[in-house]
Amino acid sequence: MPRPLTKTSKIDGKPYKRRPHVEALIDEVIALGRSNALVRLEIRDRKHAEYVPSEVLVHLLRATRQDNRSDQFEQLYRLLFTRVEGTLLSSVPDSQYRNADEIRSEIISHLAELITLDQTQAAEKMDIYEINFDAALHNLKIDYLRKLGPKKFKTDPLEDPQTGEVAAAVEAAAQSFLGHVASKFDDPAFRSALTAAIDSLPDDERKVIGLLIQGLPIDAKDAKTVTIARTLNCTGRTVQNRRDKAFEKLRNALKSEYES
Repeated sequence: MPRPLTKTSKIDGKPYKRRPHVEALIDEVIALGRSNALVRLEIRDRKHAEYVPSEVLVHLLRATRQDNRSDQFEQLYRLLFTRVEGTLLSSVPDSQYRNADEIRSEIISHLAELITLDQTQAAEKMDIYEINFDAALHNLKIDYLRKLGPKKFKTDPLEDPQTGEVAAAVEAAAQSFLGHVASKFDDPAFRSALTAAIDSLPDDERKVIGLLIQGLPIDAKDAKTVTIARTLNCTGRTVQNRRDKAFEKLRNALKSEYES
């Protein structure tokens, strides 16, 4: 039976509990023995019938503090962070963030420090990673990105510098403020004119347009959602006002395209 968690709910003061299937899998993996358990934990495909969720890995990693098994800690640590690196490669992509590799490294370092601290004295913060690892990692990423601010977001270019192709997401976002003119995206000259028009906008309006093109929503009720308002530290109404002013300026700059 896995040891109970110590972190308590702010609502009712009761200790948090792992999800039942996680509790069951912890016992199941331990029963396999060390060698067989490591083989199973190597499975990273979530659709695989033998896949073990990261919450189990975190529990086993934390348990090495009591077992005093540094070799086992290193093996489990490697397995966990291989998963974390894979997740961050997709959630903090090079295409959306400046110095994405540096951002991913900082997030990984933060989690590594927390795990290291937990090895010397049980850190309640690690309990949340046993409750829902994906949500805890997501929240860590969001907290870090909010501290960085909008300068870490890429707002240009509109096209892939290697292939010259415009991403479908960019076209879809541009449709919202270009209307039928978005169909001209196939013309490199038009993309160049649009990029120049965006670059000529005031800084606050340019950032809004850049983040819209990246697909970020203006605002959202879910506090976990990365939005333009939260990224720029302003209200949704302010973002809308900047957006509308920018739209008008872009349409004027591309007036000849609208008339053709």
